[in-house]
Amino acid sequence: MSARSRALSPSRLGFLEGMVALALVGVVALVTLPWLFATLNRARLSRSASETREMLELARLQARKLGMRTHVVWDAGRKRLVAFVDVDLDGSFDPARDYPAGPAFELPDPIELRGPGDPGPLGPHALEGFEPATQEAARGAVFLADGTPWRTGAFRFADPRGNILEVRVPAAGETTAIIRKWSGGADVDENWQVGGDGGRSWRWD
Repeated sequence: MSARSRALSPSRLGFLEGMVALALVGVVALVTLPWLFATLNRARLSRSASETREMLELARLQARKLGMRTHVVWDAGRKRLVAFVDVDLDGSFDPARDYPAGPAFELPDPIELRGPGDPGPLGPHALEGFEPATQEAARGAVFLADGTPWRTGAFRFADPRGNILEVRVPAAGETTAIIRKWSGGADVDENWQVGGDGGRSWRWD
C-alpha cells in the first residue's frame, strides 16, 4: 500500500475529522462561554433586585397589617437579607424575640452587596441612606406601623462585570420600592436610571 493510500485511509480520515470537530467546538466555546456567563450573572443580578423589592413590599404590608415596625436588614454573616417584625423595638433581629416578616433571601454567587466605587462587598456605597434609629440598630429599611418608610435609602448589588442595580425605598408617601441601574460617572449618587427612562433601555457591560 502506498503512502498516499495510507494517508487517505478511513481510520485516518475519521481521526482528522474528529480533531477538526473538537477544534470547532473549542472555538465556539471560547466565543460563547463569556457571553453565557455574563448573561447568567445579569439574570442573577436582576433576580436579586427583584427579590429584594418583593421583600421590602412584604415587610411594608406586614407592618401595616400588624401595626408594628418591620425592618429589612443585611445579615453579613450569612450573606442574606432578613425581614423581621421588631417586637422588642431595638432595631436588630433577635430570633428569640422578633419573628420573620417573610423568608430570608441569600444572594446568589457571584452577586455582592456593593456600590459604585467600592473595592469589595459591603463598601461605603453598598447601602445608601437608611440611617438607623439608634446606634445599636442594624442599618436597613424600616417601615413604621402604618407601612410608611422611616427613612429613604437603597440596597445596591453588583455582578463581576461591574453592572450595579439598586433597590430604593423612596420617601414617605411613595411606598413602592423601585429598581434603578448605575450608568457610570464620578458621583455615586447620580446617574441612576429606571428601566425605560426617557425611552432608553439599560446598557449592560
